[in-house]
Amino acid sequence: MLGVCCGNPHTPDDNSAGKKSQSAILEEFNQQLAQLEAQHRQQRQQLIEQVQDRQVQREQDRQGPSQSEILEEFNQQLAQVGRSTSTTTTTANT
Repeated sequence: MLGVCCGNPHTPDDNSAGKKSQSAILEEFNQQLAQLEAQHRQQRQQLIEQVQDRQVQREQDRQGPSQSEILEEFNQQLAQVGRSTSTTTTTANT
């Protein structure tokens, strides 16, 4: 009777047949953990790049446009004024 109520410790449990082994569960866990760590590293790198881009943008905004950018814009405006003046003069002469 004692063996019937307590079960035989040397035979596998009937419920363990459909369950994964501990090593299979651990392997799956380690794979998922590695995948999450890779995603975390990628997201962290993207955030670092975004912060660096913002810092560069802030520094550029603080410095304002360079002399060459100002000169280029001035030359473009001067060329536009020159074209509009020559058009007005030509129209007035005709």
